[in-house]
Amino acid sequence: MAGNAKVGNRINMITRWQALEYIGAQNLERRALAALGTLTVVPGAIGAWRRQAVEQLGGFPGDTVAEDQDLYNAEFNRAFVLAEYFGYLRRNPDEAPNTDFSGFDFWLNKLNQFGDYKTAEMVKAFISSNEYRQRFGN
Repeated sequence: MAGNAKVGNRINMITRWQALEYIGAQNLERRALAALGTLTVVPGAIGAWRRQAVEQLGGFPGDTVAEDQDLYNAEFNRAFVLAEYFGYLRRNPDEAPNTDFSGFDFWLNKLNQFGDYKTAEMVKAFISSNEYRQRFGN
């Protein structure tokens, strides 16, 4: 959310006070978060997922009532590895030499093992891989 929060239903003294409280709190929070260099995380069921994508990622716990961070991470990691294929190897992950997705699975497992792409040094690993060096040089 950006800009100044505005409330449109100021119709009596109570709603005017509520608007003042809401606007003051929102603007104060945003200024504090900006000073700290952070973002607001909005909890709740605000994400929309395709059922097929959720099932491919292993589903989510039955007691989940809001968006699931593990599900988000799994989809992010798959998208990140796919982007690495397109960006660095300039091919689809099911094209030669790994037509069975074994290469994609290797990179995805590496990323999942380390938790994030920086710790896993994914960019460095892709550009120092045998395939990259053979196709594009040192």
